[in-house]
Amino acid sequence: MGKTSFVNACQYFSYTGISPIDLQFPLLRVLPCFEKIQLSEDDDLLSFVTKTLISVTNSIRTITDETGVSLKGDVRDIVDCYQSISVKTGKVRRA
Repeated sequence: MGKTSFVNACQYFSYTGISPIDLQFPLLRVLPCFEKIQLSEDDDLLSFVTKTLISVTNSIRTITDETGVSLKGDVRDIVDCYQSISVKTGKVRRA
C-alpha cells in the first residue's frame, strides 16, 4: 500500500530539491522524471527499474522536444528502445 505514492513523492522531492524533513545533506535528483511511475503488487525489481527508465527516457524526450535539441547516436537509440517497452502486471514486454 502506498508504493506509487512513495516513488512519486521521492521523484517530486528529488526534482524540486525540497525535503519534507530537515536534512543535513543536499537532496540528489535520483529519479528525474516528470510523469508518475505506477507500481503494482506484482512488480518485481526488473519491472520497477524498467518503469523508471521508461519514465526517465520520456522526460528526456519531453525536454528535447520542448527545447528543439535533437538526440544523436547511442542516446537516441537508448531513448527509442525504452520508449518501445511496456510493462503490464509486473512483466516487461516490447511494444
